[in-house]
Amino acid sequence: MSNGLPIGREMAVETTKVSSGAPEPRSLAGILTVAAVFLSFAIDSFARYPIPAPNEPQYLSKAKHYWNPPWCHGDLLLSSSNAHLVFYQTFGLLTRWFSLETTAILGRLVGLLILAIGWTALVAALVPGRWPALWAGWIFLTLSAVGNLSGEWLVGGIEAKVVAYGLLFAAIAAGINGQASRRGGQILFAGVLAGLAVSFHPVVGIWGLASAAFASLVRAVLRRRTVAGTQGVRWSWYAVSAGALILLALPGILAGLQAASGSSVVADYIQVYYRLAHHLDPVHFAGWAWIGYGALACVWLCGRPWMSRREPEKWFFWFVIASGLIALSGFAIGWRSGPPEHVRNYLLPGKWLDFPLRWKLLKLYPFRFFDAMLPIAVAITLAGLARRWCEHACGLPNARHRRTVPLIWLLSGAPALAVVLYVAPDARPPMTAAELSDWLNVCRWIERNTPPDALILTPTQESWAFKWYAQRAEFVNYKDCPQDGPGIVEWNNRLLFLSEWSERNLEKGYTAAEIAPLRVRGITYIVALRLGPFDFKPVYQNATFRVYRLQDESEHPKS
Repeated sequence: MSNGLPIGREMAVETTKVSSGAPEPRSLAGILTVAAVFLSFAIDSFARYPIPAPNEPQYLSKAKHYWNPPWCHGDLLLSSSNAHLVFYQTFGLLTRWFSLETTAILGRLVGLLILAIGWTALVAALVPGRWPALWAGWIFLTLSAVGNLSGEWLVGGIEAKVVAYGLLFAAIAAGINGQASRRGGQILFAGVLAGLAVSFHPVVGIWGLASAAFASLVRAVLRRRTVAGTQGVRWSWYAVSAGALILLALPGILAGLQAASGSSVVADYIQVYYRLAHHLDPVHFAGWAWIGYGALACVWLCGRPWMSRREPEKWFFWFVIASGLIALSGFAIGWRSGPPEHVRNYLLPGKWLDFPLRWKLLKLYPFRFFDAMLPIAVAITLAGLARRWCEHACGLPNARHRRTVPLIWLLSGAPALAVVLYVAPDARPPMTAAELSDWLNVCRWIERNTPPDALILTPTQESWAFKWYAQRAEFVNYKDCPQDGPGIVEWNNRLLFLSEWSERNLEKGYTAAEIAPLRVRGITYIVALRLGPFDFKPVYQNATFRVYRLQDESEHPKS
């Protein structure tokens, strides 16, 4: 070692000085690091995810409807339960003064700033040095561009989980710093941040708390003494912190319970094995994703022994392991070799795991947290190894030396590589540029020429961001599936109704009389792509789409 200490002695010194080499968040270096991480996240977000990004039309439309109920009144998604109520109450306020596009821009900037602060605090607590947080951010952006296991992401559009992850990371860092400095105020601050994380996104927050509890328990057992007793933090601070956590987590938990209260076996099946199978059913995960995550696990486990493994990093190791155990539990519960409604789980047999219970357990998104945490752990480990290499090359953790220049350039090229490797998600319909232009023209025409309370029947698979651009309610949209049980069932019933109705009239076309079932359900306009022909004239058409107004039979002009 350049400082003359044996490896074991150096690790002991670093264990007692948790924040050695890490910039204080309020220092100029800390502010610059947060700014650099934020800028990296923001560039990646806006470069790879043009507005509106995946889920932004759904999230921000519900946020706007929450503050302005008459807007798109009657839309199935917007009238369903608000599972992410705190997000709508806070970020949704922007929709009262700004357009959806401006709200998305401002929301991304605020959300990514929270994520950058939490990210920087977490990495600084685990890896000493000024810039490992930025390096880890670049590496993570590259890894996330290649793919994931169950569809989880952190940097993209704005939604509740972006804020929740940032708050959770900051809570972990505050807890680590509180243990090291023996400051009860930091422990209380960690509880406040964790409670807010749960409120913004209960799934992210609760899985994060479960992983933290597991890691703390394992470390306490391995060290054979309680963490509080070792660090000298009074138990009263933990009690107050726990109280603050529970109090601040209640709004999100109650909203989640309300959304789940009307759940049924039918709704669970539809959600797990049909609409959200790519997130919840391990059988639907791509084979290359399993291989990729196996490779990430090998990199992480093989790289850790070469890091300066201080106590916080050891704790974080078990934190990530806990997220992996949660995912493995989901795999054991959900794996099967046939149709989900007919096959018992052969990994965990027994009546307690009959398929209705299995569906409810898979609804808890057991793969989500590990999907994010493993690439994060790899990124932090590689950044720690880069910092260790710089220390060996330069003799000091933060010294400048020509031998470090190639490494810095390599790491700084990671965001550019991320953009090159990135495979765009299914955010927009599979249309040509001309068809997409026609779609946007249809939406603009509907916004200008239909009443605000119109209910529009859109192409169920191609109606990308309809409410965003047309500002009108939809009868049903495949992407816009509600999250509460009654809403999920109604969503499925509406899709079945349209399928049966269109097939019955497919060969002969549609007369004014034959659209009566649509009028009965409140539909006032149809945007047709493949649907038709109709024996009455459209009120608007272009090269790709046609818009029909549903009137009484006697009012329709013949085509």
